[in-house]
Amino acid sequence: MISMEEMYDRLDAELDTFQWGFGDTVLGEMVVDREAGNLVMTVYCSNTDTPDDPNVVPLKVTVSVNQFQDPKEQIRAVIHYHLCHEADEQMWFDNERTFYPHEHANA
Repeated sequence: MISMEEMYDRLDAELDTFQWGFGDTVLGEMVVDREAGNLVMTVYCSNTDTPDDPNVVPLKVTVSVNQFQDPKEQIRAVIHYHLCHEADEQMWFDNERTFYPHEHANA
């Protein structure tokens, strides 16, 4: 078993070479918050409440670091959690958000 500090180091090493997006298109950035024990992803999004506004706003997605899970899988899980959350927020059935607010076990 590895310590949390070792896992933080492994996550930092993976994040040094991580890119979510292609080329100049960066969809999100991720860091390890050692003090809080979290992976924190910042995603830059358009504000759907003001669709004509060209500015993007940062959206933070935070998930607890798992000492026992592979670092790449943890990074992937944060992105999957975010995408699932956003998909649930955008689904409407008969003018109701059936799956939102999104209930999800810690990714």
